[in-house]
Amino acid sequence: MGGYSGKQTLKANGTRFSILILTLLTIAALTAVWMIPSTAEESVVEISTLDQLKTFRDNVNKDVSNDISVKLTANINLEGSESKQWTPIGDCVTNQYGSITTDHSFKGKFDGQGHKISGLYISADKDYQGLFGFVSGDKAEISNLTVSGKVVADEYVGIIAGVLMKGAIKNCASDG
Repeated sequence: MGGYSGKQTLKANGTRFSILILTLLTIAALTAVWMIPSTAEESVVEISTLDQLKTFRDNVNKDVSNDISVKLTANINLEGSESKQWTPIGDCVTNQYGSITTDHSFKGKFDGQGHKISGLYISADKDYQGLFGFVSGDKAEISNLTVSGKVVADEYVGIIAGVLMKGAIKNCASDG
């Protein structure tokens, strides 16, 4: 007559116990996965057009993405001239004593993959002029790139980089 059975209570308690054990094992497994260091490669931005290079430059100069990895996937002509001058990638502002007050330097990795950027043209009464104006960072690196053009400016001038405060320039060539 619809009575209460001890076997049913035991079965219900056993099910609850199984669910509890399963939950604890799931939490332990998820915790172990989160503790494993990530081996995923950092994301890499690929640049193959002048417009993409300009967008990259503008983002670095606005401090939006200055610590990223970039791979150049094609030769790019900047088509520089007196009326079409290049604005460097990365810049900084100094005070009257020469101390940096605003740092928008490039801190990432730029791999030219053997490609060439040509048509660089800068004629400015400013410091920190080149394809890259100001590069500074423990991981900063410009590599495997050839740059050609003309840069005339005040101080800290270079075809590839005006200033390399920290970082490296590897396997690069310039013509200008």
